Amino acid sequence: MLRLLKLSLIIIGVLGKPSNEKCKLTDKPCMLKLVNTLYTSLFSVSGDLDPMNVDVIEGIFPTLKYNATDTHIKGLKNCQIVELSFDLDKHVLDETFMCPHLEWDGKYEMTGTLNGASMEGTGTYSQSASNYGFRFHATTDLQTRDGKTFISFKDVKVVVDPQEMVVTEINSNGDKKKAKEMLRLFSENWKENIKALHGPLMTAYVNEIAKVANEFYQHNTLEDYVIL
Repeated sequence: MLRLLKLSLIIIGVLGKPSNEKCKLTDKPCMLKLVNTLYTSLFSVSGDLDPMNVDVIEGIFPTLKYNATDTHIKGLKNCQIVELSFDLDKHVLDETFMCPHLEWDGKYEMTGTLNGASMEGTGTYSQSASNYGFRFHATTDLQTRDGKTFISFKDVKVVVDPQEMVVTEINSNGDKKKAKEMLRLFSENWKENIKALHGPLMTAYVNEIAKVANEFYQHNTLEDYVIL
């Protein structure tokens, strides 16, 4: 409880008190500006969001399985929400993000095939990308207490859409032949492979941001920011 109260007070300090000029739900420019302000503020509250560490991320596909461990991502705080779609009655929220630059690193263990090519091995990886896009989808849960509306997010899913090649470096535990083969696959089919492999990674990272947002909205209502 003390952590939640502290989080709420810090965010209010970052954002200031809710403005009297609240957004109408139908005012898309106002809503887009608002959600970007709220998103950016989360990184001022928690130093764990950028750079971010997630210990274990698992990716399971029909022909491939991987475990990424000791993973890191840097640059999420500079992303912007460029498209926003929501329906409070249907409990859905969709946001499209564009990130000027992101960096990833960690350890991997991978077995199986992807798009018909072998993706076997263990080792370390590092990646970087400019103009990296992703779409955030979540189910919204609305609860009413004392006449006020509280929102939270669950069932988070992320679909990535990189606009430029993701630069990849791999150390396959000294197996240069195996590392070279994997790098060739990332080079020849980079967008298709990144879309597949980064789905579980980015979903895990964005889930951490959603957790912080959910804590904030335990103490701040929709009525603080929008006209319902």
